[in-house]
Parts: sequence; C-alpha cells; structure tokens
Amino acid sequence: MKTRYSLVAFFFLLLLISCAPGRKVGGEVSGTVEFAGKPLNYGAITILGEDRHTDISVVKDGKYAFKLPPFGKCKLTILTAPPPAPDGVDFTKHEPPADYIEVPERYGRPETSLLELDVTEAPQTHNIKLTR
Repeated sequence: MKTRYSLVAFFFLLLLISCAPGRKVGGEVSGTVEFAGKPLNYGAITILGEDRHTDISVVKDGKYAFKLPPFGKCKLTILTAPPPAPDGVDFTKHEPPADYIEVPERYGRPETSLLELDVTEAPQTHNIKLTR
C-alpha cells in the first residue's frame, strides 16, 4: 500500500513539473511496450527531457502515447503496478491479475533504464522491447 501511494505521489509531482510554462514540446510520441516478448498490460511510462521537463502516459494493453513530450534528447522510465482492487474488495487480499507483468526495477530510474529517445517536432512511433 505504501508503494502504491508513493507511485501516486511521484506521478502527481511529475505532472506538476510537466505543466511548467515556456518549455518546448515535441510532436506526439506513441508506441508499444513489451517485456520478454509479451505486451505490458499495466504500467506507466515517463519521458524526461534534458531540461528536466516530463510527460507521463499510462501503459495499457501494451500501448502508450505522450501528447506533450519534451523536445530533444530524452530518457524513458517504466514502472509497473497491478491495477487496484475492484470496489468492495479488500486490497490486502486482492491478487494481481494473471496477465500482470512486473518489470525489473532498473527500468524505473532514468540513470539505469538505458532507454533514450530523441524527440522531434513531428509525431513519432517508438516501440520498446524490455529484457530481463
């Protein structure tokens, strides 16, 4: 539960940072995310520009899209968390769905993910294949 609240706080902070005025944004970036050959069904992907501006997208059914990514050289991070328990179900007894995939922690930090992208003004497709 503590991890879930930490993720929510982290994403909220990134959202605030990404709304800063006066930053140059690139064209829309979209694509797919796979881990060990399987689509990532639940997660979040963050793009971080050299100027520290960010954008965040949900990864659902292996797909993501950044509407306002930072322009230029960027790093990507990917975090996974199982979907929340349905209403009325005790989250402490809720099991993640069978198709939930947890990616290695290294993909969750810009310093260790090794995922990079040069964002241009034109829309781009960028498919990501994660490994163990």
